[in-house]
Amino acid sequence: MRKLEISYVCFPLHGHLDWGGTMETLKELKERGHKVNILSGEPVREYVETQGLEFVDIGLTPPRKRKPGESIEDQLMSHQHDAFRSEKNITRSYHQAIAFLGSGNTDFLLGDPLCKTGSLIANTLDIPFVRIGPTDFSSPEPKLLQKFIEVGDRFESDMRANKESFGISTDAQFDLVFIQELAKLHINFSTPVFEGEKVNSAFAYVGSDALPMVSTSKNEKTKVLYTSGTLFWDERQVQTVLTLATLYSIELHVMKANLLPSLSIPDSVQVHDFVDDKQLLPQMDLLITQGGLGTVVKGIRAGLPMIVLPLLFANFPQAEKVQNYGNGKAIIGLENQQSELNIALEEMLDDTDFKDKALELREDFISMGGSIKAANLIEELS
Repeated sequence: MRKLEISYVCFPLHGHLDWGGTMETLKELKERGHKVNILSGEPVREYVETQGLEFVDIGLTPPRKRKPGESIEDQLMSHQHDAFRSEKNITRSYHQAIAFLGSGNTDFLLGDPLCKTGSLIANTLDIPFVRIGPTDFSSPEPKLLQKFIEVGDRFESDMRANKESFGISTDAQFDLVFIQELAKLHINFSTPVFEGEKVNSAFAYVGSDALPMVSTSKNEKTKVLYTSGTLFWDERQVQTVLTLATLYSIELHVMKANLLPSLSIPDSVQVHDFVDDKQLLPQMDLLITQGGLGTVVKGIRAGLPMIVLPLLFANFPQAEKVQNYGNGKAIIGLENQQSELNIALEEMLDDTDFKDKALELREDFISMGGSIKAANLIEELS
């Protein structure tokens, strides 16, 4: 087939470059001879370029880090105002992307499911738009939900008022492009088996690629990787997980981003600066995670049983699916979390059924085709 020029638009966050298989799909497309660009913001330039892909800075601003003493709720709302639902952020990135893409021959626009820039670009250039990544987010609790609605309504109103600057002439066209987005295809790096009751017939489920599994000696301690969020974390949760290293004969690994200056780190805990967790996961026996969308899939790809400690509303669907499938345990809420986490860890250390289910689920994901299937679907649209 002819060689295509494909661009992926996403917020400048490492998780938005992954979603369980995005980066592998982009690299697979490049391996087939297609030209692949990633349009984002400066914070991810180095990572993109180390992956061998072309990076284009279109000025997308990432959510800021949490301020000392700031609540998670206030941080979330700041992210909505300043990044995800910022008229200034989306408008700037749209115009910079058009300046780059307008002079070329772009064939496809792939979009981060949380970034509205993609559908606007695709409409202006009149090219197929493919959403790549999950949309399985539960709603916040009512008080926070109301704040989300207010920010979303203001964002939509501001964008609608400036619709002509995006080449959109009518409110009806704006609804089609901006609200419905009308993607030709929606690729999701999961499987119907794992999604269970949450499966969506409109999605193309492609599973994901395998991560290698490194055998460990039975004489070694169980290796546990804890990943919370680089942006969202709870000090009580971090401390609860760190305490495991003093209670059990395990080898606990944590990312530096999880650790707060006020916390005492047990000497036995191995602390890592930022690394791609796909490098660490194959060396582990167990994953403890907040339940990030990409992290859960990466744990599945590595065949790891996991304990999910959901902190944000977006984490709860993943926790529920893990619990329902049986490849791990979910612990809801911060009250009594230490005792519940201790019980869950003891159960998973003693019961091989969790590992068996994790390996079974890994095979299910691999069988769907992963990045090869996703790349095939994109090529079939040409």
